[in-house]
Amino acid sequence: MPIGIIVNSIAIVLGGVAGGVFGRHIPEHIRTAMPRLIGLASFAMAIYLLRNIVTLPAVIRAVILGAVAGEALDIEGAIAKGSRKLRKLAERDATKAEVEDDLLIGQFISILVLFCAGSSGIIGVLTEGITGDTALLFSKSILDFFVSIVFGTSVGFLISFIAIPQFFIFMALFGLSRFIMPVFTDAMTGDFLACGGVISMAAALRLSEIKPIKVSNLLPVLLFSIPVSWAWSLL
Repeated sequence: MPIGIIVNSIAIVLGGVAGGVFGRHIPEHIRTAMPRLIGLASFAMAIYLLRNIVTLPAVIRAVILGAVAGEALDIEGAIAKGSRKLRKLAERDATKAEVEDDLLIGQFISILVLFCAGSSGIIGVLTEGITGDTALLFSKSILDFFVSIVFGTSVGFLISFIAIPQFFIFMALFGLSRFIMPVFTDAMTGDFLACGGVISMAAALRLSEIKPIKVSNLLPVLLFSIPVSWAWSLL
């Protein structure tokens, strides 16, 4: 049973409800500080994943190849472009009052991408499916709960509905992981988790406003980690 996925979805629902109900009572300085605090938590998640590394040369090669592929495909640009199109579609022929509401819809779309296509979620789901370890998804659930509260102060209860598409996307990834689990060696699993740690570190740098790394463009690193680690084991 995908316990981590279920807990993560429940955390978003509860956080969105709490933000919608109590959002007006949260001080502005706390809302501003939250992204940096989430960045620190992402650093901890990165360290947790990096400790699984087995073959450093394979991980480095996978990171380089995956980053180049991600930049070539411009995954982050495609996500941003899609969000802008949906926002423009929502704002078309709108009155001033409607535009203000549509801006909230645009914000909602951005949060949807963050929760459903974020690296920590994808890594967490694959990690639970491959190894049964729910620690990463549980950690993400805590983060998502507080993030949902913060965003719920502006978007309202609508934030809770993000749990629906996230649940189905994560369940699909979980099912896929079950097919590839039997062919994973210990080295491949360790290097896969370590590559996830690299991506989590990049996310932490971005959230902490240290370096604006395009984290989505690093997602192909996970795909390269498996064949590169396998090829390295044959040497």
